[in-house]
Amino acid sequence: TERGEANLLPKPSVNQEYLEAFRTRSYIEIWSKVQCQIRHPRDEPTSLASSSSSSFSLPPPSSPSLYNHLPESLLEPRQETIDSILQQQISPSNSELRDLVHDYFDNSTEAGRTCAILLQCINQARINYRKIQKVLSLTQNPQDFTNEELNLVMGELSSFSKLDNPLSLSPPTQFQTIHDLYSLMQKKLTKRKRKITKRVKVIGLVKKLSSAGLILACTAFAVVGVFLAMHGCAGVLAAPLALPGFCTKMVMKLKRLRAFRTNSLNILSAQLDAAARGAYILIRDFDTMSRLVTRLHDEIEHNRAVITICLRNRERHMLQEILRELRLSGGGFVEQLNELEEHVYLCFLTINKARRLVIEEITAQKRQ
Repeated sequence: TERGEANLLPKPSVNQEYLEAFRTRSYIEIWSKVQCQIRHPRDEPTSLASSSSSSFSLPPPSSPSLYNHLPESLLEPRQETIDSILQQQISPSNSELRDLVHDYFDNSTEAGRTCAILLQCINQARINYRKIQKVLSLTQNPQDFTNEELNLVMGELSSFSKLDNPLSLSPPTQFQTIHDLYSLMQKKLTKRKRKITKRVKVIGLVKKLSSAGLILACTAFAVVGVFLAMHGCAGVLAAPLALPGFCTKMVMKLKRLRAFRTNSLNILSAQLDAAARGAYILIRDFDTMSRLVTRLHDEIEHNRAVITICLRNRERHMLQEILRELRLSGGGFVEQLNELEEHVYLCFLTINKARRLVIEEITAQKRQ
């Protein structure tokens, strides 16, 4: 079982593909579509290599409804195109395969919705973090703050601590749901592919045995014909002479039938393999994003906790220590937020790549 599933796993170059995906036309197109729809005033997409606090820019507040429609504009092919292709290319008698492929695309749509929600969370996290940046922009030592400046700083920190954690909108259970959906889908696809592989082997064996049996039967019939002819049965003399041609034709027909049947099954196997590989890659993508979300969520909660302690005491010395800690962690927080956003865009690319690959494999059957 493990060996069979291993054959469906992508090559170890997935991480390299991630790095190469940045700044590609597809990546920038996805980024541009998102920015156009939610109207973020950012100049260009970030990259892991160039992320820094200096490149940080703040998006304006935007309506959650804008993010809800992102999957409709980003996912390719469109759902109506998929429905039309599946109806034309998959026989109604093969309802199991059709349902399986339908579930696959439904799951990818759900994954797209999760990515859209995550982009909304990232946007809100940046907006919230603006309050921290405003405080950190003050260069003087808290010990030198006037009472007015101290009240201003405490007010901004208090406002931040009362905000909900944006990344709580995308809880680990949501990622686990996507993980479970695709894990189950991958198992179904793997099981189905295994059955087809066995069927191809069985058909090949049966056809070989049939060919051998036909040749033996023809040979035996020819021997009998020759025997009868040698004993004066002239009427059957023509039979052994015609049998070689007849046997050759029958063997060729069997071979063509076997080739047609196995080719169809091999095409179907390729379709399932493409879908299974896409499912595996998406499982990895969502596992990576889940870890990043958890890390950022915990970072926000930690900041809120230490700020709450500072607000209770209102001591300048403690405020100085907390501001120092926020400065030290601020750059890393922004970088991790950018990294998470990049993975969301890359996940959209992966979803589309998998969807297109499955459709290409399905339509290839008609071309062949």
